[in-house]
Amino acid sequence: MEAPILESEQYSELSAELNTGIILNINFNRYIGNEDVFHIFETYDLAIEFVEKKLTESSNYEFNIYNGTGECLLTRDKNTKR
Repeated sequence: MEAPILESEQYSELSAELNTGIILNINFNRYIGNEDVFHIFETYDLAIEFVEKKLTESSNYEFNIYNGTGECLLTRDKNTKR
């Protein structure tokens, strides 16, 4: 699993199960290899909007948002922002 190559203004999001830490593919199934795991967004606001929407659908997710250089900007789950 490699991080995507992003344009300077793009952001990526990686999801995991909150209780286990198991990485999820883009369809929110457990990652088993050779699958897409990063959602790509054109703006940070779109990435945040996606995360907030998914948290209303299930409280068992953890989300990580990365910038174009691979820096983790936010980790979010039902309880906290880090």
